[in-house]
Amino acid sequence: MEDLKKKFCSEKMMIIALNTLDQPPKESKFRTLNYYNNILESDKIYKPTQVAYYLHELKFHIYDTKANCYEVDKMYFFKFVEIFVDLYMYVFKTSSLEETITKVMVKLSTDINNEKTKKNRVHLTKILKEYVNKNRKK
Repeated sequence: MEDLKKKFCSEKMMIIALNTLDQPPKESKFRTLNYYNNILESDKIYKPTQVAYYLHELKFHIYDTKANCYEVDKMYFFKFVEIFVDLYMYVFKTSSLEETITKVMVKLSTDINNEKTKKNRVHLTKILKEYVNKNRKK
């Protein structure tokens, strides 16, 4: 795992990935269980730009109240968040989980205007609490 991180993770790639997350959500046409499962089982999860791409893809469904957001979307979203946070901490050699999560969540909340961005932050906080509480019970 460390070898793959060394191979695929660099500060330059992480900056590109952060810029990807900092874009307004866009609808994805490829939402199938096998699609995300295959990605999670591949080396792509060690590439910050790839993980950011899938997060960007999923955030449309997480934030759009008219979209069909399912529990499985949230599950995959947070799996990719966990992976991205781990890669971020590896690349920037930070040990502060709280600071890293805050930085990533701010990027993930970005939308076309400040009002939508604020709504996204509130919504993301809500679903993050749900996710943490649900996994704490397991």
